Amino acid sequence: MENQKVDLKQQWRSRLKAICQAIPDKKRLQAAVQAYDTLLPLCQTSFHVLSFASFKFEINLFELNQVLAAEQRLILPRIVHNDLQLFRVNHLDHLEKHAWGLLEPHPSFCELISPHAVEIALIPGLGFDLTTKHRLGYGKGYYDRLLFALSQAQTWGIGFQEQAVDNLPYDRRDVTLNDIRLF
Repeated sequence: MENQKVDLKQQWRSRLKAICQAIPDKKRLQAAVQAYDTLLPLCQTSFHVLSFASFKFEINLFELNQVLAAEQRLILPRIVHNDLQLFRVNHLDHLEKHAWGLLEPHPSFCELISPHAVEIALIPGLGFDLTTKHRLGYGKGYYDRLLFALSQAQTWGIGFQEQAVDNLPYDRRDVTLNDIRLF
């Protein structure tokens, strides 16, 4: 049964990567503007907002991140061994490229923050189930491990409308999100 779920997840990952890659640039831009217009007011009262530096074909949160950084409220993850550590980022120039190509905080310029300080967490994924509030990531489990430590935070899956999936496979290690916001 467990192997069957792993196979299903892998099939969904392949399918969702293709779907995300096929989203037209115009739709990507519209979604980024909608995300900014929707998320900025929702994050306004939170002092520590965990976001993400968009990777590959994820929704672009650059504008939102820029505002949060200027207000010293932006928290971004950095891969350290098999976990994500969180850092306050006050300027987007303080990001460096990871070996996989994603941008992450440079520890020399950014302050390490406890996951318990995060009030709102914007979580990326390949797919999101609007009914069960589960997400499907890239398969390394980084965000699922982090989500356990973010139990006091509001966790919102963030992505494109095209990433909505019915009956997304999940198992006991997958953490439910509080909400999903697709644009």
